Amino acid sequence: MQALNLEKDELVQALAISAFVSSVALALGLGLNNGLNGAVAISAMVALAGAFAGMAIGKALRSQLSIMTFRRWVFVGLLALGASMLVRFVL
Repeated sequence: MQALNLEKDELVQALAISAFVSSVALALGLGLNNGLNGAVAISAMVALAGAFAGMAIGKALRSQLSIMTFRRWVFVGLLALGASMLVRFVL
């Protein structure tokens, strides 16, 4: 996304759209394959509440950070997410 030279708010909007589309695709996949039961639905609601809290915190922090600092932390977060996925795959 850095190659696109997006401003701070545009980057956040692009990430939010990406997260929304992937979440909808996951929900459709689970729903079509009977993967949504009560336990999964409750866990999803808890995760959704955490996501909304994180977005509120992120919005407050985003207004106080420079564009470069914000981009760096977004990419650090994505790197950490990728590393955790890789560790889970290897283990």
